[in-house]
Amino acid sequence: MKENNFENVKNSVEKNKILTEGFSHNEEIWPYYDTNLNEFGSSFAKTLPGNYVDSIDKNYEAKISDYGEAFTQYIIDTLSKSKNKELYAIEFGGSGSKLFGDFNKKHLFHKTAGVCLKDIHNLPTDKMYNSYNNHSVIEGDILDLNEKPLNEKIENNLGVKKVDLIMSRLMGPLLEFKKNPAILNRIINNWYKMLNENGLIFAQFDYFPEHNRNINLKKLESHFPSKERESEEFVKQWADLIQKKFPNKIEIQLGRGILRLHKNFGAPDELPKNSELFKDKQLKLFK
Repeated sequence: MKENNFENVKNSVEKNKILTEGFSHNEEIWPYYDTNLNEFGSSFAKTLPGNYVDSIDKNYEAKISDYGEAFTQYIIDTLSKSKNKELYAIEFGGSGSKLFGDFNKKHLFHKTAGVCLKDIHNLPTDKMYNSYNNHSVIEGDILDLNEKPLNEKIENNLGVKKVDLIMSRLMGPLLEFKKNPAILNRIINNWYKMLNENGLIFAQFDYFPEHNRNINLKKLESHFPSKERESEEFVKQWADLIQKKFPNKIEIQLGRGILRLHKNFGAPDELPKNSELFKDKQLKLFK
């Protein structure tokens, strides 16, 4: 295996830190800072089992809300089988206020949190809305590889170490961040360790027009798909190896730049590192 050398990882981390600093000053104008459940469902539709979305995909008049309803139903169906009576959820990379406000109508989660660079919900009505929904907004950088301080903040806010649903959808900024395999592996491994048995992760690792809330862009991308990217190549290899190593314990379904991971009952507490997983394979370094 061709390892990520220290200098390569260091350069990727430093570039991401500079980009993060820039994005932190633009939260107020970022159109995806706080988006609703339907938009998340639309972005992650390709990761859902076929019985939830096949009929929608064939419907020429399908709307974003149709995908949102299917996405919501899948999460409800899956998490209803959890052993925990109280369920917890996190959005990484967004405030999660609208997202979990929508979920609250289903009375699914006991407490939720959103982790973003800056909390711009300063109005009293915003605070009241979050409080009513048992929701917290936590300031933090999800690309910081020293995850301990952020994990402690999350635990203090939610009152638990493990959660049942993790979602992350950074959209356009993903085109600029360095998606080094070592960084991607460290982040997904950290999130996986935070999951309860039967927990779900929905994560976006690259951006494609089909993730957009504009239904016409989604249709256009399906007819004229973008070229495959290195990030997709790596994640596909990673997903295949994980499922081969843990059959029936970890289920992963990929879309373009997105994934769904289901930590089934009896799954391991942690995922293997790249050095173990790719020991007999060539692992490409991203530019």
